[in-house]
Amino acid sequence: MLKLSDQEITIIKYLCNGLTAKQIASKMYLSIHCVHYHKKQIFIKLDAKSSAEVVSIAKSKSII
Repeated sequence: MLKLSDQEITIIKYLCNGLTAKQIASKMYLSIHCVHYHKKQIFIKLDAKSSAEVVSIAKSKSII
């Protein structure tokens, strides 16, 4: 597993709280495209296929 950036960890925390990409973008003052890019990188780094799987992996590996 590759190292997650601080921004990626923040996005994972928001995903765990059930926020949508649009809501995350608003809270982090990013464009929706940036959030989608970071989510894609998170999926690759964690070898996940969905946001739910990201949340599950993050909790099981104590990332959050």
